Amino acid sequence: MVREQRERGRRLEITCFFEELPLLVVGKVVSKESATIEGYMSSETVAFVGLGGIGKTQVALQFAYSVKANKQEYSIFWVAALSEASFEKAYAELAHMLGVKKSKEDEDVKDLVHYHLCSEKAGKWLLIVDNADDMEVVIGSNEKHGIYRYLPKSESGRVVFTTRSREVAVAVAGSDIIDLREMTQEEATAFVETSLTRKELLQDEATTVELLRELTYLPLAIAQAVAYLNQNQISVRKYLVLLRGTEQSKVSLLSRGFHDRTRYEGLQNAVATTWLVSFAQIQRSNKAAASILGFVSCIEPKAIPRSILPEVEPEEEMEHAIGTLRGYAFLSQRGDEEVFDMHSLVHVATWVWLESEGLIEQTTIDAIRHIEKAFPPSDQTRRKKWRGYVPHGLRVLNRSSWCQIAERCDLFMTVGSCLRIKEAIEIFEHVVAVQKRTLANEDYARLTSEHALARAYLDDEMVEEAIQLLEHVVAVEEDLFEEDDPDRLVSLDLLTDANRRLESGSGPD
Repeated sequence: MVREQRERGRRLEITCFFEELPLLVVGKVVSKESATIEGYMSSETVAFVGLGGIGKTQVALQFAYSVKANKQEYSIFWVAALSEASFEKAYAELAHMLGVKKSKEDEDVKDLVHYHLCSEKAGKWLLIVDNADDMEVVIGSNEKHGIYRYLPKSESGRVVFTTRSREVAVAVAGSDIIDLREMTQEEATAFVETSLTRKELLQDEATTVELLRELTYLPLAIAQAVAYLNQNQISVRKYLVLLRGTEQSKVSLLSRGFHDRTRYEGLQNAVATTWLVSFAQIQRSNKAAASILGFVSCIEPKAIPRSILPEVEPEEEMEHAIGTLRGYAFLSQRGDEEVFDMHSLVHVATWVWLESEGLIEQTTIDAIRHIEKAFPPSDQTRRKKWRGYVPHGLRVLNRSSWCQIAERCDLFMTVGSCLRIKEAIEIFEHVVAVQKRTLANEDYARLTSEHALARAYLDDEMVEEAIQLLEHVVAVEEDLFEEDDPDRLVSLDLLTDANRRLESGSGPD
């Protein structure tokens, strides 16, 4: 099956899941398709590519053990390509294991290992180059060679790369690329069942499915959630409430590290920080892509019109910047539409990245100024376009209450002109209706939308509708927040005002 797809020029996609292996040194690993990967052994080089946390290393581990069990004539070598230093250390260990020694002091051990594996006496071998994410480390630059120079080529050998970067994958493997995707719901549920120590928590099947959907079936996110549940002995429902809470709560939860014996020492395990190294690589190699990444962190992660993105000249540079972000799976395009989505967990991580770099304020200010300038006129002829901008304008406005620049006031006026009362109510009612179907009562985003709709109702003198909605919001916030929480106090004040207006039959003061 795999060979057929390769020969037809199709990209092979593998869905990852975790299962308990009999080899305890591997831990909890991967892929129902791992046996079929051998179909790619006819290629000298193959690259596993996918989002950080998708399980590339675990797939490679499973593949290595499969080859070890079924093709015993193969020697299997593993090198980490996190950096030049990690590669150098791995090759030094390989040289010692292979009995390759320097005959002269100035000889490079990497060259010696390369020559040995290219020779017939090396026999058949499989070399796995793990975490080859940095183009400069792998391919090199004008100033220095990359590690690719030292990778052997032999009819008796095969090389497998794991990488987050499609640019690296194409450079080293051409069309022989295997895309790794998120788990299915069934696979994710099986992983949780295997990993969770308190099996009784799984009795609430509906909540477990909700949690897995919220985590987008990403293996690392699920592993982190299970570790948190095991350590803190809380319910699945409680974890889901934390995950759907305030932005600060979500960032704190997803930034909490956990032990994972299949990941390298020093690497970030937490979901919100695992992509920081990729963000740093983009920042070094493609400033335009880094600028777009920062901008998107300030707006809604879904339904992003290309036209709202910061302009990059010339056009080819813009294509390359977007292609870089798509290559890391940080952005995905909706078919042939000029509309993009960002992975929701990556969106959280970009905010953590900006915070760690001290860039939140400036990036937010730049985003406000850009959107205010780019926002289309609110006339009916451009209705479709400005309606696509409104959610992104609202998002950056809601996250920037500290910002006092004049452009923020201008953007408020611009967005407000698109949201006349009747129209605003229509939009807010639609949002709330969708969120009622997709989000829990206590989800912070849903509460925020319901609060905004209640305000719009009051502005339109729909007092009874506002009271009904505010009573629901206040009841939910009573269970979620402390008595002096600002959000809770604002909702209580608004409900009090609405009841006063109902009793007096008056409008707003």
